[in-house]
Amino acid sequence: MSENIIQETIKLLSGDLEIAHEYFPVVVEETEAWAQLRKLVAEKILYLMENDVEQLKYILYRLDVNERKVKKVLSESPFGEAADGIAELVLNREIEKARTRQQFSSGAGNWLDV
Repeated sequence: MSENIIQETIKLLSGDLEIAHEYFPVVVEETEAWAQLRKLVAEKILYLMENDVEQLKYILYRLDVNERKVKKVLSESPFGEAADGIAELVLNREIEKARTRQQFSSGAGNWLDV
């Protein structure tokens, strides 16, 4: 995965989860950057699970995170671990969106140029 994908994912997470940009990791090494992102997103999810479930539901809906996958994580995991599982789902969805944006912004696969 490229640094561009990491940066685009950070941009998406910043807006979608309302996390201030300064909380995101400075990318030095890709594996470490993803680990830090997972931790940051899991902390935000856990906070919402404990304090504002309706806001969490709204965010997951707006991000188009698969509801069946969220329910599965919630049913199979203890409370704290569920936040980690949901964070993984959120991060994967944001990565997917970042890749799509990168693909179409570079002109690759531009279906309008027929």
